[in-house]
Amino acid sequence: MNPPEEPLSDRGGDEALERALRFIEYRPRSAGETRQRLKRWGYDEATVTRVVTLLEVSGILDDRDFARAFMNEMVRKGYGCRRVSAEMYKKRLPRDVIEETMAAYPQDEEIDRAVRAAEKAAGRLRQSEALNADNKLVGYLMRRGYTGDVARKAVSTIASFDTNNSPE
Repeated sequence: MNPPEEPLSDRGGDEALERALRFIEYRPRSAGETRQRLKRWGYDEATVTRVVTLLEVSGILDDRDFARAFMNEMVRKGYGCRRVSAEMYKKRLPRDVIEETMAAYPQDEEIDRAVRAAEKAAGRLRQSEALNADNKLVGYLMRRGYTGDVARKAVSTIASFDTNNSPE
C-alpha cells in the first residue's frame, strides 16, 4: 500500500489523524471501523482515506492481525463459528480477510467448546427451568453461534454425562 499522496498538513487532516489515533488507542480497531468513525465525526472522504491509508502504511491498522486476534478472543470466550464470523462483519473487516481468518478457525474443537458453554449455562438454570433445559441450552448455544447440530450434540453429551454419573 502506498502512502497518501497529499500530506495531512491541513488542520482537518491533522485533527482527524489525532482523533483516529485516540480511537485506536482505546482498543484495537479495524480499518473499516476507523473509517466509519471518522466519517461519523464529519470528515470528508478524501481526509478519511488519507488518514486510514497513513495508518495502514505505518502498520498501526492491520486488518489481518486484528482479525486473527479478534477471532482468538471470541474462541477463548466460547463463541461458535457463525457468531465469530458475524462479529467480524460487524467490525467492518473485508470479506477476503474474514474468509482467510475463518479458514484457521479451530473447527475440530467446536463441540468441546459448545459442551463447556452448555455445562456452564446448565449450572445457571433454575430448578423450575429444568423441564425445558435441553431446549433452553440448545437455544443458548445457537445464540452463541454454534450450529443446531453442534448445539444438540453438546447438550446430549452433557445430558448423557449427567445420567451416567448421577448417584442412584
